[in-house]
Amino acid sequence: MLRRIVQGIINFFRGLFGATAPQESVTPPPSSLSDTEYEYYFLQLLDGVSQGWSGVKVERFFDVLSDRASDEQWIAWLHRFGNARLLDDRPQGELGQKLVALSQSSSRHIATLAGEIGRKLCDQANVSATPPTPEPVSEPVPDPEPEEPETQTQSDSLASSEEQDAEAKRWMQLGIEQLDQENNEAALLAFDRVLLTDPENLQALIYRGDALAELKRFREALALYQQAVELNPNSAEAWSHLGDLQHEMKRPQAALESWDKALAINPQDIQTWIHRGVVLGLQLKRWDEALATWDKALELDRHDSDLWFRRGVALASLERWQEAIDSWDTALELNPYFRDAWINKGVALQKLGRYEEAIEANNRALGLERGQQQPTVASGDLKASVVEPDANRPRDAASDAQDAQQLYQKAQEQAQAQNYHAALRFLERALALNPDDARLWRERSLNYQALEDFEAVITACDRLLELDGEDLQGYRLRAKALQQLHRWEEANQTWDAIVERQPDDREAWMNKGIVLQKLGRYAEAIEANKRAI
Repeated sequence: MLRRIVQGIINFFRGLFGATAPQESVTPPPSSLSDTEYEYYFLQLLDGVSQGWSGVKVERFFDVLSDRASDEQWIAWLHRFGNARLLDDRPQGELGQKLVALSQSSSRHIATLAGEIGRKLCDQANVSATPPTPEPVSEPVPDPEPEEPETQTQSDSLASSEEQDAEAKRWMQLGIEQLDQENNEAALLAFDRVLLTDPENLQALIYRGDALAELKRFREALALYQQAVELNPNSAEAWSHLGDLQHEMKRPQAALESWDKALAINPQDIQTWIHRGVVLGLQLKRWDEALATWDKALELDRHDSDLWFRRGVALASLERWQEAIDSWDTALELNPYFRDAWINKGVALQKLGRYEEAIEANNRALGLERGQQQPTVASGDLKASVVEPDANRPRDAASDAQDAQQLYQKAQEQAQAQNYHAALRFLERALALNPDDARLWRERSLNYQALEDFEAVITACDRLLELDGEDLQGYRLRAKALQQLHRWEEANQTWDAIVERQPDDREAWMNKGIVLQKLGRYAEAIEANKRAI
């Protein structure tokens, strides 16, 4: 989800003075559907109609995608699609019957055109244009001849049964899972399915906006968040996410107004307090207000080292150097390995003319940069905690394993503190002692993933899977890295390896559907999506 604003303040203090306010950026226009996406979604529509979708549900399908494709664009695409199919020598009677079925379930122009194309395909294949009886599905099938408004309303009521609601909940759960794992395209598809059933589902609107925002489709996300706050003006979550997006779009005043509305509803939302302080200080240079805002956040959580760090930044910007040092000292008490706090403390000590203390603080920071959790120093209340192998001690397998385990634990601690380069240096030393430890290769791949070095992720996973061919996390990390590099066929093969070992893995089926779509294998993609739920 789009809750990463605060990262921008880390390291900011070192360039604080003379810094300029961020420039207004031009946000991209709403992205139209590509031909690949048109075909993918249209085949899903045909599949739904073949399973008994009512006319109302067909209308919802087009409404959900209306921000990306107008009726005229759909018709233009369908002409291209139909011409290509009619020129194909292969029999396509089944597709023709599904197109005819669409024409019988909707009065839209595109449905009429679909029927014309479908009948031509059926004639070419020498099959009846009469569509087959819809397959039984979990949702109720409406009456086949909804000609009058009253009958149509009854069909819509049937479509809102408990079983249909249960299917929507499954899609919602799957979408949230994919969003949390940053599989944003998969999440978008899942929330689209929820909104087909319930166009006013507040959570689906917000989460779909989150997925669009992560994909940098800001204008589309903005429209959804605005729809959410109109639907429920008392939703603190909708207002806070709207503010987050407005910040990303370089609209600081609008972001503040949205966050203020969110905090008026839910003053316990610590993340929104933090984000408000970032905009007030980092963008608007209103450091007094930023300081007051972060003090509000500290009332909710006084054990957050990042908050104390930011408070120190605000105080330093106001040239209240000793108070800034006090805040960074508190941050360091909570997290002694907070490299940026050591650096900033050194700068503040220099401002006060306390040069020996400044050198000591800088040395601490340099020690952390070299991959040590804590440099050895002559004074201070922190002591070196890295266990270095004794070069004079006779080496054996047991001692190597013990030292490798200690280095592995240090790497995990550094990764937890988001010091990924430092974690990788610990892992290099551990692998030198025990190169056949699968845990070390798995941890290495996780750190490279955090650094978005996807080639290195694949290399580490390949070694991990050589050592443990049943490591599902290794396959998963490898597949996601391949997707990031657009190596779709290899990604598909890797997801296959997962579903062979774990046939009910919903995440794997959902991602496999996305990959198959990228490969143009639409029918298989739809089947994979069905398996996902």
